[in-house]
Amino acid sequence: MTDRSPETETEADAKTAIEGWLLAHTSHPIERIAHDQDIVTGRILDSLRFVDLILLIEELSGRPVDRAGLDMNGLGLDDFRTIDAIWNRFFKTP
Repeated sequence: MTDRSPETETEADAKTAIEGWLLAHTSHPIERIAHDQDIVTGRILDSLRFVDLILLIEELSGRPVDRAGLDMNGLGLDDFRTIDAIWNRFFKTP
């Protein structure tokens, strides 16, 4: 996966790592993803890669994502819709 440490992950580092991963795993010929771009409706992220993205988020953040409670705990598709949304839900400390 990556050699990053969750303790040293900055916002820019995390967003760049997520963008790079998405670019490497999309079937679309794109060179950049805006951090506010909808990666779901834009079909940058497909259902086959969704679990892999969750694993990347866990690795980068150092915290598990509650897969069993995706809809029950207020965790939903909007939390994964953009790179900014991913940062806000899984990395940003309250």
